[in-house]
Amino acid sequence: MFGLANGLCSIYFSTPTVTILIVGLDSAGKTTFVEAAKGFYPSRPSVRIPLDRIRPTMGLNITTHEGVGIEGKGCKCVLRDASGQVSMRSHWQKYYGDIDGLIFVVDGTDAERMEEAAVVFDVVRNDDRVTGIPILLFANKGDQMTTGGGAAAPISDIAAVLGLRDTAAALSPSGDDDGIRAMGGSAWDGDGVQDALDWVVEAAKVVKAQQNNGGNKGSR
Repeated sequence: MFGLANGLCSIYFSTPTVTILIVGLDSAGKTTFVEAAKGFYPSRPSVRIPLDRIRPTMGLNITTHEGVGIEGKGCKCVLRDASGQVSMRSHWQKYYGDIDGLIFVVDGTDAERMEEAAVVFDVVRNDDRVTGIPILLFANKGDQMTTGGGAAAPISDIAAVLGLRDTAAALSPSGDDDGIRAMGGSAWDGDGVQDALDWVVEAAKVVKAQQNNGGNKGSR
């Protein structure tokens, strides 16, 4: 009897683990996003890389964070930061089968590469292996100026360029443009990072719960 009770406690009270893949073009700020997350949640490794010493990722960086999610409902979150170099993007698909959510980071100041980002994002979101999992579009570098001296593009404009059919829905708290949410911020100063992680983790937990109850991931 004790063994059964202990097993039930493990099922209902154990800390869930959510795995999130972070992708995007090179220099979009993916690793900076991960390092910023360390400032909000306990992590392994716990040592933060000075932001001015971050170098392009050439493979896959993995960090584990504790207590991610809405206050009181946190869980363990494994972040997989994948290289955005052109030669490495074909490797992203190797990780799709083992993730619960995806964050696509785009440089909001780089108008010249926005179309490239749109093409890559379209390939990612339409891959059958990510069907049904929550996707967060994070428009990064909102604190910076463009090379032309203007402000970073508004998140609504970026969402539209990247092909979200219902930009208003994607910008809503629920993120209902085919399960995609668009948010903006700055990984450099941490603005928007915590909200972004909390949303994708909570959305992923809902999907996992549906799967455990015999549901499916739905369709995108």
